[in-house]
Amino acid sequence: ALILEKADSLDPTDAEQAEQIGDLTGEAEQLDEEIRDISKHLRPAQFEGTTDTDQLNWLRDRLIESWQDPTSRWRMLYYHHPPYVTEATILSQAQTLAVRQNLRQALTEVQTELGTLPGERPLVDLVISGHAHCMEYLRTADSSLADANIPYLICGGSGYSLRRQRSNGPDIFEVVDGKSQQVATSHLFIGRQGQGSQKRRPYSCLRVEVKAGSPLRLIVKSIIVEKIKHKWHQTDGEALHLN
Repeated sequence: ALILEKADSLDPTDAEQAEQIGDLTGEAEQLDEEIRDISKHLRPAQFEGTTDTDQLNWLRDRLIESWQDPTSRWRMLYYHHPPYVTEATILSQAQTLAVRQNLRQALTEVQTELGTLPGERPLVDLVISGHAHCMEYLRTADSSLADANIPYLICGGSGYSLRRQRSNGPDIFEVVDGKSQQVATSHLFIGRQGQGSQKRRPYSCLRVEVKAGSPLRLIVKSIIVEKIKHKWHQTDGEALHLN
């Protein structure tokens, strides 16, 4: 409440104060997300039974059917909440971990049904999600887990209040079978950077090109727009070739 009161006392028509309003509002939103996440940890009983098992079973069955259909060329999943992310505010949120575990469980059941895939392909060719206020490209590790070797794209950097990447590196670790294991790595992060006069807010969106032929080849290009000295500038990020 104090943060929002401070924001209300500023003049949105003044460029410098308008930027402060944006920072304060983003800070308030971030705190609100953290409070909700802490509540889930403190009162887990209120959130039990909220997993949409029907949807997970549908995903499992459709993936199995897809792999059994020789005309199916690729498999992409679209999520709101990213299973893997290094945006500082949601990396360890209960929702992030729950989505990751639920997706991995569904893929484990698919893997059990199908066995070894031709060409050692991952079960899913690409997962695209939003929610996190950034652009990010991650890939899961080459492991025995069912969600191994999958590219993940997060396209949430075109809205309000960009967020920062966590400070302790691009690798995501998790305790698997009692041991700490690297499960994913972030290869690209576009979000809020710097402090004070060096602060930058590169907004972004994605263009995904699907190339002809088989196996699937994707070219992902990021479009970045940033206000510098009160003028908007657009640049194209380096193309990502996802095979």
